[in-house]
Amino acid sequence: MPEHGKYSTYNNHKCKCEACTAAATAYMHKYRQTESGRVATRRANRVTAKASRLAAAYLKKNEPQIWQEIQRQAREEIKD
Repeated sequence: MPEHGKYSTYNNHKCKCEACTAAATAYMHKYRQTESGRVATRRANRVTAKASRLAAAYLKKNEPQIWQEIQRQAREEIKD
């Protein structure tokens, strides 16, 4: 039985209990403060942003009805 409250339990055993989630959060917070963590986070953010732009461009070009529906839903959510 894995020990709860550890990052390894969260990561390797996919445990999402409160203690393991808190351990994973603390681990990632510390990791992002290291140089390699900052570099990896910046790269992941750039990849996510690029993927979002490519998906939007694809929808606008190939699925205009879906794109219009997404835009409509976004406008409604912003109103709230």
